[in-house]
Amino acid sequence: MVEEELGQRITEKSSKISYFILLAAVGADQWVNGTVNVFLLAALALGMVTLPLVEFLVARKYQ
Repeated sequence: MVEEELGQRITEKSSKISYFILLAAVGADQWVNGTVNVFLLAALALGMVTLPLVEFLVARKYQ
């Protein structure tokens, strides 16, 4: 039961960090270009890759 709660906390924290990074990337795209373009698609892809990576790093913190 405790491991399950720990896993849920890791997932929640990792998700939050990942989406803040994604949001910053989207904001940077609009600030630099003034429009949404390929950079935005790359930021979305980065967000998909970032979540498992951040989850791994946060999990290591709790071990």
